[in-house]
Amino acid sequence: MTTAILHHLATCRTALAASSEKADDAHKVHSALLVRLSEAEAKSAEAVSLHRAGKIDEATAALRKAAADVDCADLHALIGSSAPMLATINESHQRCLKQTADAEDAARREEMMLTAADLDGQIAQIEQTFLAAMAERYRVHVAMKGTGAGQSTFAFYKPSMALDRLIRNNEPPRV
Repeated sequence: MTTAILHHLATCRTALAASSEKADDAHKVHSALLVRLSEAEAKSAEAVSLHRAGKIDEATAALRKAAADVDCADLHALIGSSAPMLATINESHQRCLKQTADAEDAARREEMMLTAADLDGQIAQIEQTFLAAMAERYRVHVAMKGTGAGQSTFAFYKPSMALDRLIRNNEPPRV
């Protein structure tokens, strides 16, 4: 049986899958930017180290360092501008996670409600069958013993202890 709640759950799961993929892609891009920034910072530091070690002249070191520093500045700007977008994507993903969890809870509740309704129907049917059998048994009892032999069903039927506790004390049966 497909219900609105199950349809909503399916929609939430689809949205969560899309959100997860989008968040994963965004984090990969952000991580790649961070790696590139580390590499650019390393190149800047390397230019200074090579000059101090006497392996390259000052002009070459300055040129390499300046190029690496420009890359660093650009990457810092990219990372800085992507951070709010990444935060928005993360918040959206968290909302999708919560909506999916809420939809799963609603689907479980609905399933329990449907199960309870089915069990209520079974109990009503069993009760009707039991009462019909008790009425017939009482008719047979009167036919065998006559009307003066006691009109109580206790003369031929005593409920089990579990059924008695259920009826008298509202105590659920232990199965």
